[in-house]
Amino acid sequence: MKHLVLSERLNRTIVTTVVACTVGGTLAADAAVPRPTTAPATSVRGVPPAPPAPPGPPAAAVAPVPDVDPALVDAYAERYAVNDAEATRRLTIQKAAIEVDEALRRRLGNRYAGIRFDNDAGRLVLPAVDDLAAATVRDVAAQAGLGTGDVRVDRVARALPALEARQATVDATLADALAARQVTTGIDTAANAVMVEVAAQAPAAVRSLVATLAAAPDVEARTVPRDALANSANYCVYPACDHPLRGAVVMSTASNGSCSTGYIGYTSTEWVLFGAGHCARLREAWSAYNASTGTWRRIGTPGPWYYNSRGDAGIWWTWRSDCGWCGSTTPIVAAWRFNEAYPIRGRGWSWQGMFACRLGARTDNRCGTVLRTNATVTYADGMTLGGMIEMDACSEGGDSGGPLPANYVAIGIHSGGNGCGNPVPRTFSEEVLDAEAVLGAWVHSQA
Repeated sequence: MKHLVLSERLNRTIVTTVVACTVGGTLAADAAVPRPTTAPATSVRGVPPAPPAPPGPPAAAVAPVPDVDPALVDAYAERYAVNDAEATRRLTIQKAAIEVDEALRRRLGNRYAGIRFDNDAGRLVLPAVDDLAAATVRDVAAQAGLGTGDVRVDRVARALPALEARQATVDATLADALAARQVTTGIDTAANAVMVEVAAQAPAAVRSLVATLAAAPDVEARTVPRDALANSANYCVYPACDHPLRGAVVMSTASNGSCSTGYIGYTSTEWVLFGAGHCARLREAWSAYNASTGTWRRIGTPGPWYYNSRGDAGIWWTWRSDCGWCGSTTPIVAAWRFNEAYPIRGRGWSWQGMFACRLGARTDNRCGTVLRTNATVTYADGMTLGGMIEMDACSEGGDSGGPLPANYVAIGIHSGGNGCGNPVPRTFSEEVLDAEAVLGAWVHSQA
């Protein structure tokens, strides 16, 4: 397994493009997916319809893998100070939880209250709003092969649609503070509430407003250092791979904009590459570096993308003219230092307590735990994003667009964070299933 360091000249020019990419806001409005309207309060992110079969030619088969990713076991054991057997047990539960989450969204609908994993106790927590929901979550857990020692059912007052509707009103109330990067918001399943993080150095008026909101039973607040909210979109450069094209390798433009590749995907008619929308707004051809030949090979041009209150994702057309990576249809990503052909075997939602590793072309693998879902955050360029996955992993410039898989399942597309030197690391990623719904494309996976 090898790492590639590009030329000193290239490293210098890529670094200088961060400002250009961040402030380059002169794109035509029709270059992006239209900004969506706010979802009705009765809606809940549900189970998307099964994607169609990918267009031909068929993808090459991916190699068999263990049920639980050994690299993830090592990272989890180190993070939570448990032995490999206990880490494997917990990650096995988390793997089953992805199917539990899907089944509960389908069966409970607007009475679904989310799920989370308690990494201190090593148990999956299934919130329920009433006796019928409690019986349903127990039934679904049993059908997934989870025993009573693996799960705990908690009674809660609020389902996810109510929390999402409440968060919309909180975001509107805190709009100025969000824009000033003095607060972030998200859904905290453990608290069964909207969680507001407010910077310790925020003005007294902002802290007072947050305290007023937190007096309600469905809103909680916590104070964090100012630097914890200093998030920005990521660009830059580091590793590369040979054919086939895969996620987490460096991609760049002629004007030296640089990001990470995401997932191999497809529309109803052609193959595409998923990545970050703020990268796709550079409306020019993108290329990936070929490790063995030492040359840049064209990926393609961006298709639809969005970078707004809906989130951050886009796709690139990869099989059109001057296609330097044609034939790249194998659903793999580069889990640097562990498995450069890490297979993608499914797609799912994130949930609080999920342990996963973000992969990128600047900082390799950075593992962490999902802190909040449906997070709202404002970046240094002034853009406020919603519906994001918030984790305590870190990232740097150049990681944008990289994959966030959890035990072979595509969960997120990395967007930005506050840097790996930050004492309170935060990263934000777009939900894969949200990106599919907005862009009309699907992440490719093989069972």
